[in-house]
Amino acid sequence: MHNDPVTEIASRGADDDLLLGKQIVNRVMLALAATPTEEVARRVGLSTTDYELVMSQGTPSAALLVRLCSQFDLCADWLLLDEGPINRNDQRGWYVAQADANELGQAIGKQLERIGLLTDRLDKLSSSVTPGLGEGAHTLGA
Repeated sequence: MHNDPVTEIASRGADDDLLLGKQIVNRVMLALAATPTEEVARRVGLSTTDYELVMSQGTPSAALLVRLCSQFDLCADWLLLDEGPINRNDQRGWYVAQADANELGQAIGKQLERIGLLTDRLDKLSSSVTPGLGEGAHTLGA
């Protein structure tokens, strides 16, 4: 049985907080490895020294994590729980990759049904508009 990661983290004791902080810092370092530390610090509103200190201690605040996610398009689920894609712009693709064929088939079926309904509405709309144009309305300047 797979435990809910949020429940699992919430049930941890205070001794595990530092471990969790270090795991989050490791994920930040992985995601931002190609970005100079000075740029990361600047974009989150800290001096390089303060940023390095917080990260080395494994104690990033919630506000800092929010700024990191916002400034670098990091997925909060991945950063906090190690679940989902690293980049929040990749979420749809990641979730599709995790789905089984049944789930994908159902989702595609629902979208096709929705497209059919929209097509019917467009057909009705165009047939109600076209008769009102009158003969010769298609010519310009006549």
